[in-house]
Amino acid sequence: EVILTFATSTFEVDSSPFECKNLGDPDVSGDESDIACSSTFPLTVDPGVFFDTTAGFHYALSFGPLKSPPTTTPKQYRIDYTMDTGSSKSDTLTWQPGPGDITELTITPLSNVVGAKDSFDISFKIENQLSDTNAIQFKFPKFSNNDLLVDPAEISCARAPAGTAVRTSLTDDASDQLKETIPCVFDNGNLVSMEDPIIASETIASGKSLCIRVSSVLNPRSTAALSGFSATTYTQNFATKIDETASEVAVTVTDPVSVPEADKPRLVIDNKTIDTKAVMDMTIYTFGFPFASGTFFEIVFPKEFVDFSDTTVAITSVSHGAMESRDNANRKIVFESTSEASSGIALEFEVTQPSPAGSTGNFQYDVYQVDGSTRYEIGQYRGDRNYVLEGGDISEVSIAAEDPLVAKTGRFTLNFKLDHKFPDTHPPDYPSKLYTNFLEITFPPELTHADAAQDTCGNVGVSFTGLGGDAKCSISNGSGAAILLIQDINVTATAEDDGDPATPGPFPIEVQITNVTNPLTNIAAAKFSYRSFVKVPDDSSGYLSEHQIDGPTVGLNDFQANPGVITD
Repeated sequence: EVILTFATSTFEVDSSPFECKNLGDPDVSGDESDIACSSTFPLTVDPGVFFDTTAGFHYALSFGPLKSPPTTTPKQYRIDYTMDTGSSKSDTLTWQPGPGDITELTITPLSNVVGAKDSFDISFKIENQLSDTNAIQFKFPKFSNNDLLVDPAEISCARAPAGTAVRTSLTDDASDQLKETIPCVFDNGNLVSMEDPIIASETIASGKSLCIRVSSVLNPRSTAALSGFSATTYTQNFATKIDETASEVAVTVTDPVSVPEADKPRLVIDNKTIDTKAVMDMTIYTFGFPFASGTFFEIVFPKEFVDFSDTTVAITSVSHGAMESRDNANRKIVFESTSEASSGIALEFEVTQPSPAGSTGNFQYDVYQVDGSTRYEIGQYRGDRNYVLEGGDISEVSIAAEDPLVAKTGRFTLNFKLDHKFPDTHPPDYPSKLYTNFLEITFPPELTHADAAQDTCGNVGVSFTGLGGDAKCSISNGSGAAILLIQDINVTATAEDDGDPATPGPFPIEVQITNVTNPLTNIAAAKFSYRSFVKVPDDSSGYLSEHQIDGPTVGLNDFQANPGVITD
């Protein structure tokens, strides 16, 4: 018979009931039996069996449950064997448990903005207790280009403040046993190490939750989840592990970068005249971090680019990328970068400038990544990047009076040429609204014409060629000079061939006005002035804003009436 004595007092009972079992020969089933034993140590167990002294005989004994050692450091326990013959022997039992589990690891950014410099509240639950000599370590991932998430020079760690959403959600929160400011260091292995995070003389019980704030870290560079975070607790000086996470976790942010006006895209246009060819250079700047290879850029042109096709808006060059697709109906061009861009993406377009003149709407863009069928946002621009389109000229102006004598009333004929045609009065971007086209001719004050309310032009005494037949006319004298306003123009005459198909025109126009009274003397009158413009409905309210097309142009020649003849 053999008596076994576990001659150590360092075993700790985990729970009751404490049991000892005689398992007999492990090679033979069915010979287990209970053994009376105490749960206090040193523990002596009498299996109550006689051992077969045949060579190779095995015997197994179980007792417990016992708590495993608090660290993964191997621990040895002495066992004394006492034979009924009086002889004895000692042996050593080595117990090296694996680390416990850190569970419920969660990474919560204070800001949800892509790529922002931020602080993370990192919460987790420990399995084994921690003392004031133990250490905590977080492992961070790296970005795809191996950039670090943490600034080694500015990193700081602290107990997450009480009352935050993260701490309020924790069960068994023991964060107050952490130091308010926790010394921490970061190395290029992406490890944030805290050697003495617990208040002196404090012990954090097993099963408790903790929340630590790590500052001067960078949010993920898109709304896609960034995985690779883990946590480990250690004995003093990071000698051996106590608990660790079984698998890595991810962090996600939801808000793309909203580009401030200071970083709005660069836009350079070599020709801003309406209806002409121009080269447009655009630069989309980075958001404080590089654009990775495989990043998509979606550019939306203003609504003024009604005729949007690869002939009117064409990409002629793209740095770091190639065109992926275009959506002409929505004025979109999408391209994908084929290499990393550290400062930005430069594009060159060849465009046909739209009409009419005036400020265009805003250029917009989105930057994003795609994984399978899922789109992950990076940043967007919704600012006021636009430019002002410039009108053309009104040229080859001539004036002819039916009767040029002073004080005579008659018909004036005005001839001139417009550089640009009037836009479509039913624009595709406003199918339910109308553009209203105008031609305005201002008389010199020395020539007079009675007011005429808006009516068909024939009833006002005005006729013309080159402007369509449905226009209406009015004449007013409110500014000290008669102003002829021709509106609702829906046709511009066929352009003369100037030899350049990219810039059709000019467009010859003739206007005849009756009932114009010549000056009372033959002093040279001021010149006629001309301009064409359009009123455009606002997107939502229907308010009409005015945009120049051609002019204003002042005639080259003064009108000078002929003196009458003195007779008899």
